[in-house]
Amino acid sequence: MSPKWSPKRGPFFVGRDRATRVGSAPRGLGLYRRSGRDGFFFIKNLAAQAKRHPGRIKPAYIDEQIRRSDGALVTSQKEAETYCHRRNAQIKDMLLALEGETVNYSGADLEAIAQHLASQWLSHKQRGLNLQGLEAERLHTLARWGARGTADWMRKRGSGGLIVWTSDPTGERLKQKPLGADEIEDHARKIEQLCWDIGYRPNEAGMDAIVCRFAKLVVEHSDIAIDARRRGELKPPKPAPDRRSITWKGLLKAKEEEGIAAGTLSGMSKAVERLAEWFEATNATLLPASLDGDLAKSYRTWLRADSKSVPGPLAAAVSMG
Repeated sequence: MSPKWSPKRGPFFVGRDRATRVGSAPRGLGLYRRSGRDGFFFIKNLAAQAKRHPGRIKPAYIDEQIRRSDGALVTSQKEAETYCHRRNAQIKDMLLALEGETVNYSGADLEAIAQHLASQWLSHKQRGLNLQGLEAERLHTLARWGARGTADWMRKRGSGGLIVWTSDPTGERLKQKPLGADEIEDHARKIEQLCWDIGYRPNEAGMDAIVCRFAKLVVEHSDIAIDARRRGELKPPKPAPDRRSITWKGLLKAKEEEGIAAGTLSGMSKAVERLAEWFEATNATLLPASLDGDLAKSYRTWLRADSKSVPGPLAAAVSMG
């Protein structure tokens, strides 16, 4: 159901989809429920901020059903509040960047940031998939044309979407669902959000350079994946390593060389072991060697969730604090 519009209240829903703020949650958090709908919603009206930054904040009215990284609905209020805190922090980072509190990165830094973003994004897209089920052509097209300017141009021209071609094992060309303006714009927004979420603060020119280089890296990776799929391989290729990546062992080694207390180092080592145990119980596979932003956020959500909603052998550890 599309929202109605009020000059004073902005967009709002009526009837079954009417949003009601969760009264027990902190005011301003943006946590809502909807009558007749399961789970929770994160709702924020950024119309005032969007007026100060024309064309830079989209969507101005955020309305998201809160889900985990695997798509499952969040039913625990504590976990939903954690999601809202994270989204509010991302929005704050975005507004800080738009207000001019940015960093003028060097060319080498911009290259490293683009590599980091591409590695994170590709790892998330490929996680849990075999190569034959990976829509590499769609990733290729999305990365190549995934900019807000493209979405605006498509809307002005009334475009029905960008055609995405793939091929079956026999080599026959098949047409996938077209890439629409909304999907392209959402992709561009998520790349910027990922950049701010990791902690980078590029100015507008720097962000444009990062997005351009990011697109080339993803396109190159997609071409490699398509060739490997044609050869019948099942394991997706790993993203090209970025110069700023670090392994868990490397992190602990660096801390040891800093001369931190033995007790602190032991605590950090046990924390990594606990993370590895959680990851193996949740994903039925070993912990990746490299640090991963998506993995860290999922683990943080798990730690803060109620023990009743936490699967695996570590639920008792959560209840013990």
